Amino acid sequence: MEDILIPLGGIAMVGVLGVTLLHSVRSVIHRYFDRKAALERSTDGEEALRGELDDLRAYVEALDERLDFAERLLAGQREKELPGRVE
Repeated sequence: MEDILIPLGGIAMVGVLGVTLLHSVRSVIHRYFDRKAALERSTDGEEALRGELDDLRAYVEALDERLDFAERLLAGQREKELPGRVE
């Protein structure tokens, strides 16, 4: 009976070690692909943010042009309203 228990114990030990090793390898693989997916998502997010930033820059430039135009109009009106101006 002892002759059978030692090999069975060895087989059980190898099985437990194999399952533990498989679990560890699987965890490492999952972590790798999760990080890779997170990196891809962040890259897509960065591209979207860059697009929004470009849109905002264009909007601010348009507002700047409108402000300049409005300031020129107001300055022209003020010059016309100045007392003592001869036309």
